Amino acid sequence: MKLEGAIGKALAVVLEGSSGSVGQVAGRALAAVLAAVAKRGKDPELCREAGEALADAGFEDRSLECYSRAVYLEPNDALAWYSKGVLLYRLGRYEEAERSFQAAVKENAEEEWASTALYWRAQSLIELSRDEEAIGCLERALQMNPDFADAWESKGICLHYAGMYEDALTCYDRAVWVSANHTTAWLNRGYVLARLERHEEAMYSYNEALKHDPECVDCWIGKGHILEIFGRLDEAIAHYDHALGIDPECVDALVDKAECLEELGRYEEAKRCLDEAVTLEVRDMDMLLSGLVSN
Repeated sequence: MKLEGAIGKALAVVLEGSSGSVGQVAGRALAAVLAAVAKRGKDPELCREAGEALADAGFEDRSLECYSRAVYLEPNDALAWYSKGVLLYRLGRYEEAERSFQAAVKENAEEEWASTALYWRAQSLIELSRDEEAIGCLERALQMNPDFADAWESKGICLHYAGMYEDALTCYDRAVWVSANHTTAWLNRGYVLARLERHEEAMYSYNEALKHDPECVDCWIGKGHILEIFGRLDEAIAHYDHALGIDPECVDALVDKAECLEELGRYEEAKRCLDEAVTLEVRDMDMLLSGLVSN
C-alpha cells in the first residue's frame, strides 16, 4: 500500500474510533501529513484519493489542496475536477465550483457521470443567478439521461421563477413520473399548481409529498394556504399548528397562523403569534450580523 493510502486509512480509523481531544489532535496531525504527502506527490490519482479521504473526514481546506494538486498534475482528470467542484459548492464558492464542473465535462461529455456533473454545474449557475445558462446545462444533462428526476425538478424550478408556470409544471410532472417518491418535486408541483389556481390538484401534490415525508413543513403550510382560500380557516390553523409541531421556530407558519386568527377575530392569539415571529426574526438577524450564521 502506498503512503497516501496508508495515511488515509489511518486517518479514517482514528476519527471513527475517537471522540476525545487526543483523537482529534491525532486526526488533525494525520490530515496534515496526508495533505503534505499529496502536495509533494507526483501521482494525480493518489492526490485525488487523498482529497477524498480528507473531505470525508471534514478537512475541507486540505482536501481542496489535494484536488488542486491532482488537476495540476493531470489537467484532464475529470473525477478530480468533479470532486473539487462538489467541495467548492459545499463551501459556497460557486464561481469556482462552476468552472470545476465545466472542466470535468469538457473532455468527457460522453461519460456516464457527465449528466451529474452538468446537473451540479447548473446548481452553481443557479446560485450565481445565471438561470438561462443553468437551464442549458440541465437540458444537456437530460439529453444524456432522460430519467434524471433531480434535473427535471431543477429545470422546473428555474422555469417557475421565470414565470413560465405551465412549462415548469411539465418538468415537475416528468420528475414525479420518473420518481414517484420525489418529495420536493411533489412539493414544487403543488406550488406551481397553486400559482395556476388549480387548488385541488395542488392539494393532491402536497398530500403525495407528505406520503413520502410526513414531516415536510412546507407541505403542511402549502395545504394551509389552500384551506385559507377555501375559507376553512380553523383547518388551516390546524395545519399551521402541525407545521409548528415539527418546527416550533417556523416564522412562515406563525405569520400565516396569525393572519387566520385575525380574520377569525382572535386578535390576542394573533398578536402572540406575530410577537413570537418578530422575536425569531430579530434573533436570526442578530446572529447573521454577528457572523454566527451565514446568509
